[in-house]
Amino acid sequence: MNGKQVKARKFIQIAQYKYDIEAFTKADIEDFIKKYPQQQEQITESAFSKEKLSYMVDKIFDSTKGYPIRVRFYVFGKGLGEDVEDRYYRYLFDQSTSQPDISKIQTMFVRSLLDISNLPITDKLPEETNLLTHAYDLEHALLHQY
Repeated sequence: MNGKQVKARKFIQIAQYKYDIEAFTKADIEDFIKKYPQQQEQITESAFSKEKLSYMVDKIFDSTKGYPIRVRFYVFGKGLGEDVEDRYYRYLFDQSTSQPDISKIQTMFVRSLLDISNLPITDKLPEETNLLTHAYDLEHALLHQY
């Protein structure tokens, strides 16, 4: 979080940082399934016949049109709502007290407000509000450093 940070809106406008992600092909989807077999109840070529795997790939491709984020949610079997809830309990909920971690939630709000306002995100505000440690705890989980 130190140094100059590129805001999301500005980041999108900078041509050198643009990268179009192509839709997955059927082969990409098959590779994705094989890479994350634990998400599909141990789906592997040995667990499924090639015909069943091919059928599954066709079904996923037809349903998602190969859009990577859709493929991810389809293969993992949960949607955006479940993903957000999972992240909340993993990163913003204190298991030891069975309560939300207010400091981490405040850190998320501050970071989001600065981002929406297109203001630079540095260590200064989190440090002044005693949220810097929490910001670093969330750095690779929910916050992104540029």
